Amino acid sequence: MHERNIVRGLIESALSDEKVSSLLDEGWKIVRFVVINGSLSPVSSPDLERVFKEEGYDVDVIEEEAVVNCECGYNGPPKVVERGHDFVVWTCPSCDRLYPRAVSGDRIVLAKVVVERPKV
Repeated sequence: MHERNIVRGLIESALSDEKVSSLLDEGWKIVRFVVINGSLSPVSSPDLERVFKEEGYDVDVIEEEAVVNCECGYNGPPKVVERGHDFVVWTCPSCDRLYPRAVSGDRIVLAKVVVERPKV
């Protein structure tokens, strides 16, 4: 399952961050991740939420609507033709060109790591 690899990569990225790592060394703990999931990313938001939970973390997933820029001059949301496990097929809604350039909304981004001070 590639979504597990993606989530583990996001978690490892957070753990290797110098500031987060320093806080964890001082006893702080991660209480939540905030992730932006683009509408053209190959992983659904429910799958991200499920895998983060299985890894022992809470997550807030913010959905980002994709924007494409097509050679025909169209700039806006794409037309999603098909979505499956690990893939998304999209076209330009104006000219039906397959895979116009995604300007945004095609990635999964770690936006924030929420940590909590240890209770004394």
